[in-house]
This record gives sequence, structure tokens and C-alpha cells, in this order.
Amino acid sequence: MSDYRVITYAPSLVRVKLFGINLDGFSPDGVVDIERDEGATTFRKAMDGSRTAFVDRYGTYRVSIHLMQTSPTNTWLHQLYKVYQKIGVEFKIPIEIEDKSNNSDKSTFAATDVFFESEPSTNYTSQHETTTWTFICHDGRYT
Repeated sequence: MSDYRVITYAPSLVRVKLFGINLDGFSPDGVVDIERDEGATTFRKAMDGSRTAFVDRYGTYRVSIHLMQTSPTNTWLHQLYKVYQKIGVEFKIPIEIEDKSNNSDKSTFAATDVFFESEPSTNYTSQHETTTWTFICHDGRYT
């Protein structure tokens, strides 16, 4: 008998907030991807061949939010992106992501040093397409 258990996620119980405002209109194929951009440990090699390890406790994360192309949230994010382009990197975007699908194993991610990676592409088709907004989050806290 295995000690492993299958964890499934209910997309309706995942909350994504920018500036404290809940986003909605997520893609049925996925809500959000959170991925650490660099390794947690880096190494330096000395002349004698020994190595020193450095732990990066304040990692940079790439957060991708997947929305249905018809979601009104895309319009709001696009307007936010235009403000970001005008103001530049001084425009700080706080992000919070919380999975409430299991109260005992709740996952959270938060960052305040957040930047747009780029403007997402748009496809005009007869199919329901997904728009992916990607953010670079420095000093993210993932628990």
C-alpha cells in the first residue's frame, strides 16, 4: 500500500488577485502556472577546485495566468499593461495566489516586486482560445 495520495485542484477554488482584485474568466485547461526562474542554489568553483554553495532564499518566479480570450479580465489587464508601459518599472503590481481546495494543505504565493513579461498574443478564431499573461515576480513567497 502506498503512502502517496492523489491531489486534484478545483479551478473554482484557486484565487488570483492583482492589486487585491480577484481575477476571473480562467481557462478550463489551467488557471495559473508558478515556476521558479532560477535554481535555489548556485555554486562557485575556487582555483583549488573546491566549491562554495549559495542559497537564494528570495527567488525570482515566472507566473503565467491563463484566461479565456473572451474574459473581461483581459481588457482590465490590457489597460493595466498600458499604464505599466507609461509609468515603467516604478509601477509595482502586488500579486496573490491562493489554492483553497484543501484547507490543511493550502498553497499560497505572493509578491510585490512584480513586472509584466510581455503583452500576450491575440488570436481571432472560431474556437475558444486562451490568453496567457506572464509576470516576473522577484522576491516571491511560495508556501
